[in-house]
Amino acid sequence: MASQEEYWTWDSRVGNFYHPEWNGRTRSVLANAPESSRAAENRRAQEYQVMKKPHEYFVEGTVFSKLHTEEAGSTSADFNTFGFSTVIYDGRVYSQLRRFVVVMPKPKELFCLCVPITTYSGKGTMKKGVDKNAHTIIYTGNQVPRRLPEEKGMNKAPLKVIPVGPEEMLDPMSRINIGKPYPVDWNNKVKPIGHLDHSSRLQLRAYWKELVNAS
Repeated sequence: MASQEEYWTWDSRVGNFYHPEWNGRTRSVLANAPESSRAAENRRAQEYQVMKKPHEYFVEGTVFSKLHTEEAGSTSADFNTFGFSTVIYDGRVYSQLRRFVVVMPKPKELFCLCVPITTYSGKGTMKKGVDKNAHTIIYTGNQVPRRLPEEKGMNKAPLKVIPVGPEEMLDPMSRINIGKPYPVDWNNKVKPIGHLDHSSRLQLRAYWKELVNAS
């Protein structure tokens, strides 16, 4: 079991570390972290780099992680927890590290269209409002995770990722949302996660074409 020390994470907004504590709910608690945690966080930060040859890296099927920020919904439970920030005009945004898969490189425009990987807090596509037909399982390893009985309607074939290393294995509840593409600029700092195997890359291409033709 990991020690509490391993869970300290740097919050650049206040220049300090936090770790989750249970006090009726999970909260972000700022505190002084051990020196070893600071060193570990520095190592993690160095894993995210601007790619020197983006035209070679951001190709169809590439899987990477990046800091992703989007507007926080009005129903978000607690704007005081870690990851939420207040921006101009009293707007609120949520930031988190998120994995993406490249579906369409745009070399002339220096960006690519990508689709996100998420577990929906471990619920898969059971989460209310999720379009099951736009999702499928995405996994690492030799065994395909099982769909949950409540995920009836998620009928697309699973996609397999070849990770860059054993530390980048995906959670069994990971799902890819093919129906929600995001533009990612080539000058973003990213961390390599892996790439889709050949058959999965072809399958994703077919799913993407189906989506484009239907729109």
